[in-house]
Amino acid sequence: MKKSRGIIWAFLALSTLTGCSSFSKQNNKQYSIKEISQKVTTNIIQGEIPTKDLKFSYENIDLNGNGKPECFVGIPNGYYCGSGGCTFFLMDEKLDLKQQFSVSDVPFRVLKSSHDGWNDLVIMSNGRPHLMIYKNGHYPSNPSVEPIWKGNESVVKKTVFGNYYKGAKRYAL
Repeated sequence: MKKSRGIIWAFLALSTLTGCSSFSKQNNKQYSIKEISQKVTTNIIQGEIPTKDLKFSYENIDLNGNGKPECFVGIPNGYYCGSGGCTFFLMDEKLDLKQQFSVSDVPFRVLKSSHDGWNDLVIMSNGRPHLMIYKNGHYPSNPSVEPIWKGNESVVKKTVFGNYYKGAKRYAL
């Protein structure tokens, strides 16, 4: 069991380094493979599900303008996804879990506008785009109860998980 857990951590760490490689560069800190894998494993997977067939995708973007990107993580499987959508995760620049978004679908849109120093987000839920505004230290966790976004693409800074279902790179544990 220890050998397989070590292999899982190593693979997860290498995958995370590839997708969130700017963490170490932007923070002027070199994270070891063990540090990264422990953060992702502890904060997201938490030993709650078997990892044999688990795959995930991720994208990073600086949401708060501090020059250190946060990282969105999606795990498309039956544990994290249901009939209403999936749960996605946002990790901060130190790879700590900052937030999760339930009942969500892709793509996410990061808007040029911001509140409390964090870019506004548009997250799909129930086939409709919902506006997510950062307030009191976090975004709302359930986009399905947030206002419908009626903006246009000209105010979008970046699309996250635009190819999540078709062509997105997935990493197996």
